[in-house]
Amino acid sequence: MRGLPTDQGRCPVIPAEHIERAKDDIAHGQPEAATAHALIAIAELLSANVVETYAAGVLAGGEATATAVGALLNGVGSGQ
Repeated sequence: MRGLPTDQGRCPVIPAEHIERAKDDIAHGQPEAATAHALIAIAELLSANVVETYAAGVLAGGEATATAVGALLNGVGSGQ
């Protein structure tokens, strides 16, 4: 099947490339390959959202921890 990741020894690395390949596969009458590329694009978009959400959570958690530690240290410092 044309348009699969083994083409020219490389796999598309961004969802837009998979979408373009899916369109090309449809134009060439290869619905199975088009479906595969569309599903890969969806999976890549979902995984990107997970990574971004996780990173935002880590950042927010770090900021909250720093704020809490700062408040504790200020409380300890003012009691002496």
